[in-house]
Amino acid sequence: MAVLAGDLGGTKTILAVYDDYHGSVWKAHYWSKNFKSFEALLKQFLKQHGGPFRAACFGVAGPVINGTVKTTNIPWKLDEKKLQKILKCPVTLKNDLACSAFGLQHLKPEDTV
Repeated sequence: MAVLAGDLGGTKTILAVYDDYHGSVWKAHYWSKNFKSFEALLKQFLKQHGGPFRAACFGVAGPVINGTVKTTNIPWKLDEKKLQKILKCPVTLKNDLACSAFGLQHLKPEDTV
């Protein structure tokens, strides 16, 4: 079963589906300002790739406190519990800069300067 990952920002939102065998299997880019909420964007995404997903994680531009975040550059409010109901799987919200830091451990020596 696939995993849904996303990078949510004030300018653009990127959602990608990954599986254990093929890596990234589907990716979509959206202009964040074209949607009133992340839930509205997510519902459009789900029409094209409805899952199911075993888990979802979203890097969000803003401070994540107790599973919720109000984005800094667009008027979205996200809540892990609400997103879990929509996606029917566990959902984790992380600060986007923290997500970048987590990725550093996967760089190879030739990827760094």
